[in-house]
Amino acid sequence: MADDCGRHDDKQQLAKRVAVAIFGFLIIFAIVVFLITLVSRNPNERIGIYYHKLDVLASYRNQQITLPTLIPRTYQGHQDVTVWSPLLYGNAVPIAPFLEVGLNQDMNAGMVLLNVKAFGQLKWKVGTWISGRYQININCPIYISFTGRTKAVQVGVAMKYQLVQSCSVDISLLN
Repeated sequence: MADDCGRHDDKQQLAKRVAVAIFGFLIIFAIVVFLITLVSRNPNERIGIYYHKLDVLASYRNQQITLPTLIPRTYQGHQDVTVWSPLLYGNAVPIAPFLEVGLNQDMNAGMVLLNVKAFGQLKWKVGTWISGRYQININCPIYISFTGRTKAVQVGVAMKYQLVQSCSVDISLLN
């Protein structure tokens, strides 16, 4: 038989503390659905853009609230305008408890700030030359107002907002 270490109480106490820590952590789940429209305009007269692996998601207070949605590979020619309409969806997305308090405060104030983020890779095309890959990061702040006269239109049980705001774009060479 194996020798008894005589520390059963210590192991049981540790197990109880771990169980209390796990049960003390509350996770709130949310269902989030956004149909958004992103518009990109290439102002260049001689440079085309290949978009590769472009993912789009929504976040609230720097926490991702939807799954990334992959945008199909796209070539944007000289002075072209490209429109994407991805469905951003998060079913039972875990939300940190402090965000519920923040969301309630924002809704009581009448305005919520969300961010639509896109990230991926692109290449430049000049004539027949195609560059190496570059990293692109896009952040679009979206202020949604719940008070006063908003430009929202009710569509069934949903609300449609037309938000025309500029986004920040960061492009850097991949290593």
